[in-house]
Amino acid sequence: MVNATGGGEQEHYGSFFAETEYENKALSLSANILFLATEKVNFSLGGSFMDSKGSMQIIRMSQVPQEVIDNVGAADYDYASIYEYSDLDYTQLSVTFGTEYYISERISWTLDAAYYDLTDNMEDYEGYVYGIETGSLYVIRSGVRIGF
Repeated sequence: MVNATGGGEQEHYGSFFAETEYENKALSLSANILFLATEKVNFSLGGSFMDSKGSMQIIRMSQVPQEVIDNVGAADYDYASIYEYSDLDYTQLSVTFGTEYYISERISWTLDAAYYDLTDNMEDYEGYVYGIETGSLYVIRSGVRIGF
């Protein structure tokens, strides 16, 4: 432990080091198809699937010296369940479809649709920082693309 005094006003204690082991297993699949129907029209279809699981082994934190506890009394030094916070288990699916119609050589009209689905399999926990992330989303876009 390092104890340094800066100008007699504050004391700084060096960091404590804990060795941890994190394991992540992920399966990711994706495919895209582009079909040129005519010189003016093309279609695209795409999709992806991800299944990811991650976990951290129990963290063995160093014992905090009484000198630090005395000087930083408001801190909470209970690290008993911190390893559970980094456990992940989710699946994600996305499917996209699009078409593009060329009005001229540099201007085209586009139409795209997408579906996204996320399933958070950690329902026993409170959903980390942002809550349970399970849900679906549909997106439909249209626009004009101008090439320079």
